[in-house]
Amino acid sequence: MVKIQKPSWVDHQGSPIFSIDVHPDGTRLATGGGDFKIILWNMLPILDEAAEKNESVPKVLSTLTNHLKAVNCVRWSGCGRFLASASDDQSVMIWAADSMEANDWRVRRVLSGHGGDVSDVAWSPDDKYVASCSLDATVIVWNIHTGEIVSRLRGHESWVKGVAWDPIGRYLASQSDDKSVIIWRTSDWEQEARITKPFDKSLSEHYFLRLGWSPDGQFLATTNAYRNPAQLAALLKRDTWANDFQFVGHSAPVVAVRFNKHPFRKDGSRTTNLYSAVGSQDCQLTIWTSKMQRPLVILRDVFRQSVLDFSWGSDGYTLACCSTDGTIAIVRFGEEEFGTPVGAE
Repeated sequence: MVKIQKPSWVDHQGSPIFSIDVHPDGTRLATGGGDFKIILWNMLPILDEAAEKNESVPKVLSTLTNHLKAVNCVRWSGCGRFLASASDDQSVMIWAADSMEANDWRVRRVLSGHGGDVSDVAWSPDDKYVASCSLDATVIVWNIHTGEIVSRLRGHESWVKGVAWDPIGRYLASQSDDKSVIIWRTSDWEQEARITKPFDKSLSEHYFLRLGWSPDGQFLATTNAYRNPAQLAALLKRDTWANDFQFVGHSAPVVAVRFNKHPFRKDGSRTTNLYSAVGSQDCQLTIWTSKMQRPLVILRDVFRQSVLDFSWGSDGYTLACCSTDGTIAIVRFGEEEFGTPVGAE
């Protein structure tokens, strides 16, 4: 059975929570909000009722206040040693702690180079680089160890609101209000493809366009696509970039898609399923597998305003999500919905 928790004490003083990310080890949760803050939360009292009631168990692990404007995105590195944040103050910050137990997170790099609000950030698979995108219509690739700009990618004609790094490492994808997705080669930082057809009739002006790759890198799920009469997330097939499959069912623009990193199998089947969370301005979130024409799960009445961001927990069964309404939700699935993670059968 699907369980939904709404911890009311996870908040940013009533401001929108623009981004959410669960640490790779599952012990902490980062949120970024309209109050200019990043807050690191203890996952234990979020997931365990007894721990929540235990006053000796801390709920807030750290509050990071270096940004001067709203924090639009927070993303842990794959190794968990670093946290990247993007803000309306036009900066990207790289945070690190001397000790995870002490939670003494400090800014290690301030990456300045954008000429507008920075809307999204993504780590390279090897954690050596981050890519950021901005309302200045560019994507910048940064070396986090030197702080140097590796490449400034120009090709979009309007605000860039989503960026996603191919897990194989060959491509970087960006999505913009100019109704296009650009696939960039990481070998020379030139355009591999520019895709416009799924988005030519879509609406503009959204907070974010958070696209995401499947964990095997074979599909790129894009946001804000439209095919009369439906809003949808268009899936692009690797290398051909053909759009032969869509997640269809939302009544307002899709603004965030994030794949579960764990493949699953159900009922002893040899078929592998990949699950994806889709969030929309219709305040609903849906769970999909590419083998089904309909969503596996539809979650209504979780938020009063648009869903903005997702993060899957390390167990593959837990989904954290946040909204413009200033709240978060933790959705917990089970074997009944997903089956068993591959390798754990």
